Amino acid sequence: MTDGSEGFQRFIRPLVLHKLLTKDEEYELINQARKMKPGAMSALVRANIRMLLSFAQKNRIKAQKRGLFLEDLFNIAAIGMQRGVLKFDTLKNVRFSTYAAWWIRQEMTRTLDNTGETIRVPVHHLERGREIERVIARYRTEFGRDPETAYICKQTGFSTLQVREEMTSPKEPISLDMPARRSTFGGTDQLYVDTIPGPDKNSPDVQLEIAQQKDQLETIKKKLLLPVERKVLQCRFTEDMTLKETAVVLTKSVGKLLTGEGVRQIEMRALKKLREAMDATTPSHANSSS
Repeated sequence: MTDGSEGFQRFIRPLVLHKLLTKDEEYELINQARKMKPGAMSALVRANIRMLLSFAQKNRIKAQKRGLFLEDLFNIAAIGMQRGVLKFDTLKNVRFSTYAAWWIRQEMTRTLDNTGETIRVPVHHLERGREIERVIARYRTEFGRDPETAYICKQTGFSTLQVREEMTSPKEPISLDMPARRSTFGGTDQLYVDTIPGPDKNSPDVQLEIAQQKDQLETIKKKLLLPVERKVLQCRFTEDMTLKETAVVLTKSVGKLLTGEGVRQIEMRALKKLREAMDATTPSHANSSS
């Protein structure tokens, strides 16, 4: 089965030989297009067909998975270029192709992100996730480990909540019928659909259950965690400190020099203890024993 690209390529091939414009000719057409002069925008598209085709070819494989073909990609690139024409400032003495390329990439990315997905995620969320991933990849390449949340926030300008939300959110759709927590004692698994609050989320029963869970967590912390582990969790999650800041606080309180890596290991050990203890006291097990 063909995607119709062969016919499009035969149609577009003669147009690729279109004469390139000089800088003055291009600027003149841009000014005419911004004044909505008939034929000016079409002339700009014909003059930049090579660039538009280049962007279309680069995204062809990814687009085919979403049901888009070469002709669609060419049109998307042309729309992006036309947006660039309306925003371009001829007084800045910048090459139009360099400026237009940014708008073409933006249009291409947004269209591909919004097409063919099972669940449509807002584009700004996808862009935020990509920017965070780029920062993490650069840091990992340079230092051989993942950066702290505070570093990512500083590099991207995002809040701590936004960064943590992007880093913990699933990258693929999750079925509501999948287990959110598996029972350790052979009871009924808790499904993701069971964790979604209903209209009665503020009912007294729900509030009581939340309060009991908080009390249970505090009891487990006091019973299982060492004082230094409790202090680390308090600094990291209640007071939102970085690893280095937590290391300084703990060094003063315990009288022993601690590094950021040492704090991270203590944090991981404490969280593992809490997870294992909470998993052993699932709601289904608690109800069956009462």
